[in-house]
Amino acid sequence: MNKPSRAENLAPDRHSDSWRARVQHRHFEPAPSELQIKCATLAQAGCHFLKAGQPRVRQAAKRLHSDRHAMPMGLALATGTQAWRGARLLSRSLAHLLLWATATVPLQARAWGVDGHKLVASLAEAQLSPEAKAEVYRLLALEPGASMASAANWADEVRSPADTKWHTVSFPRDKDCRYDAALLCPEGQCVVAAIERQTAILRSSAADAQRLVALKYVIHFVGDIHQPLHGGYADDKRGRLHSVQAFGQPTDMHALWDSGLIRHWPGGRAALRSAVLADTSPGTGSAQNWAEESCRIVRSPGFYPAEPDMDVSYPGRWQTTVVQRLAQSARRLAAVLNSSLGKP
Repeated sequence: MNKPSRAENLAPDRHSDSWRARVQHRHFEPAPSELQIKCATLAQAGCHFLKAGQPRVRQAAKRLHSDRHAMPMGLALATGTQAWRGARLLSRSLAHLLLWATATVPLQARAWGVDGHKLVASLAEAQLSPEAKAEVYRLLALEPGASMASAANWADEVRSPADTKWHTVSFPRDKDCRYDAALLCPEGQCVVAAIERQTAILRSSAADAQRLVALKYVIHFVGDIHQPLHGGYADDKRGRLHSVQAFGQPTDMHALWDSGLIRHWPGGRAALRSAVLADTSPGTGSAQNWAEESCRIVRSPGFYPAEPDMDVSYPGRWQTTVVQRLAQSARRLAAVLNSSLGKP
């Protein structure tokens, strides 16, 4: 007997509705939503999957008219210890897709990078009052194993187009660094308003789950606002459009200040932590003041390298600023949490 062609395998069937019900209610369990990501892009892999999979999967997929149904359902089939060549092929294809996406999608702004945010959170934790620390720990206990440091990058991990403006505030190049909410933060869509909004929730009698979310936002946003280019110019997207060659690699000013300077810190993370601990920069003010400070740093002479190929002396000239901003961020985060969660 001739082997059915791919087209015949995927041919429509007038009994598809009944087969769909049979597949969903008798043979299969609901598939994890993660496995459905980019199914259309993996259609070719899905065709191979149908050829390599178990007969019931092939038949069900044929009745369902397309391989995009077969891929998630095939992996959800209760098969005990049986291993499928098709499942392995699908996982490899998905891995290739994710690598491709990582390589081609521009990175979003992550002020101070993962290490910088964790450093700020851990140093702030050490400065909490007993009352504030107890409440922080109580809220974090809603997620077993969580700490201030582990929560510090949560806001970046869940970032979406709906809240991406909460991480920054953009100043016009042709004006001074005075924060004007109506001009720079319409409808509260900037980091200054985000800190104020989440701090108010943290102080409120809202449900603990909502206050935990607010806590994680505050931990992150106070770090964000102290990275100078999170208060940078609007016309170059806070340094994203200003390309530089730094540490032997092409990058942009925003990425350089987000993580490049920290990642290449002389002596590594331990040396940076020691320098930040030794800093005594003042830690007062409001979110508006902190944004204006960042803007003034960006406007400082020499902040933007004169040449696309960054001078080797640039990191050394700005080390003091990096240390000060990290130290101020930790001190001010602790102050916000102490006032919000400490004794009235």
